[in-house]
Amino acid sequence: MACPRRAASPTWVPMSSSEPILQTAERTWKGVRLSEIVFLVVMAARILLSKGLFHRHLHVPGHSAFFLLFFLLMAKGGVARTGSATAAATLAGADWLAMGLGSEGPLQVLTYVVPALVVDAFCARFPSAPRSFVLAGLIGAAAGFSRVVGLIPGDFAAAADPWTAVHVLAIKSLAGLAFGALGAALVPSLVRKLDRSRMFPL
Repeated sequence: MACPRRAASPTWVPMSSSEPILQTAERTWKGVRLSEIVFLVVMAARILLSKGLFHRHLHVPGHSAFFLLFFLLMAKGGVARTGSATAAATLAGADWLAMGLGSEGPLQVLTYVVPALVVDAFCARFPSAPRSFVLAGLIGAAAGFSRVVGLIPGDFAAAADPWTAVHVLAIKSLAGLAFGALGAALVPSLVRKLDRSRMFPL
């Protein structure tokens, strides 16, 4: 009598050491990978962390635009999807508001979202911007300047007269322009290195 044939044991195929774990994540909601969601959450968390660490210690107008634009452009460089920077900024702003850390109230979210909209809009027209020093600097300058939109109501309410508010807003907007350009200009070199090492979700 013939012996029953044993089922072949499954062959174990080791994962290539050059393939990052993030790139093996399954796709989730509407084709967005889990690794992309995690990456944007990490960028949002770093925006909050940098804001919390330096908000009370550095009394330089517009300095927060440096870290904001750095991480927003990193979010765009890592997840090249429509609205990725805005998603990270919205999450950061909502968390900052939920923790009650902002003195401006709901308007604080605009200082995150408006620059992110500028980043997404520019990158939609120039997809290579996160990897170009010139384009990244221009985007950072424009987005850093746009933060003033969320500061206008609070500064006018706190100022003794309108001219004082205009003077303060002018200083903050110009400082945001400069710091935003500097922060964004650091992104391309880092993005290129991560591209070569295949550390990005995409």
